[in-house]
Amino acid sequence: MPAATPEASKPAAAEPTSSTPDVSQVSRVTLSYRGQPLDLELTSDGGTLRTEEPWSLHYRITNRGTRSIYIVDGGDYRNPMGRPESYKISARRDGHDVPGISIDQGMQMGGLMGPHAIEPGKTYEQRLLVARWVDVKDPGRYSFTVAKELMLGDGNIDNVDYQKLDKLPTTVSVGVQIVASTHDTMGVLIDALGAQMQNNGQEAFDAANTLDFVTDERAIARYAQVVDTWSRSEAKDADQHFSVTLESIHALRKWGTESARTPLVSALASKNPTFHLAAAQSLSAQKTPASVAALWTLRNDPDEGVRITVVQAIAALNGNDTSAKLREMSHDKSKTVADEAKRLLH
Repeated sequence: MPAATPEASKPAAAEPTSSTPDVSQVSRVTLSYRGQPLDLELTSDGGTLRTEEPWSLHYRITNRGTRSIYIVDGGDYRNPMGRPESYKISARRDGHDVPGISIDQGMQMGGLMGPHAIEPGKTYEQRLLVARWVDVKDPGRYSFTVAKELMLGDGNIDNVDYQKLDKLPTTVSVGVQIVASTHDTMGVLIDALGAQMQNNGQEAFDAANTLDFVTDERAIARYAQVVDTWSRSEAKDADQHFSVTLESIHALRKWGTESARTPLVSALASKNPTFHLAAAQSLSAQKTPASVAALWTLRNDPDEGVRITVVQAIAALNGNDTSAKLREMSHDKSKTVADEAKRLLH
């Protein structure tokens, strides 16, 4: 089995003073794979890093050899945090361990996995949103370590034998200085991510996904703008905004305010069944009387999944009329919906 052979670790900047934030510091380690030199680099986002404001580490593998290789990655991100679990991130602050965010290992459901070519001089990069692993609450000097067992091959990328991949354990750390977030800097971040969400494709989705780690209610307007624009749109390019629209509908679940409820109620009228069901589920997650009242209007919805969501939302709210509404739903034409209503009655 090939082994990682670290030869150097080079910070890109001098050690910062307490008053000078460390920006985009880089750590590099040289590895060897079947005689091919590889550079492993870990760096943070550029600019000042702040508490409560989501930011990423960038894990990069560069092929410094003369032959093309490939890395097999993925199959590990369908979990409650949406994080690639094969990347292990730990943190220390001012010399002390920072508690990580644990997830139920029983909630792992894989995901797409496949080979990615790394030709000579080219780089494979994985963006790691730190908030998925560590809740950075306090300012200070941090060290972040990423451990990853690479799965590599150098044969025909079109005929990968997953049982014969070479495994290369790697560990790399980078130090960063994190300062306190302010109302103004959070506003700048929300505006920047909101502007990116108006694009299409992966950039827009990544921005919406990153903004989901922000609890500031100013983010609601950015999500509402996307949902109002695209959830019911019949424009020719609406499909290009599918992912960011769905992510925005999901994100609105965590606020129970009228401003977060209104775009979801609007999305209930979407002709897209995915948006329609997602809006119902987000309203259910809000767990407010107004949200559940909006859901109750869907008790005869054609979508069985929506009607089950109505049943579960009614039961979770546990209002004065819960039993009467569940009894009504227990006569649903779908045995699945009716049985769920009966179960929740008892």
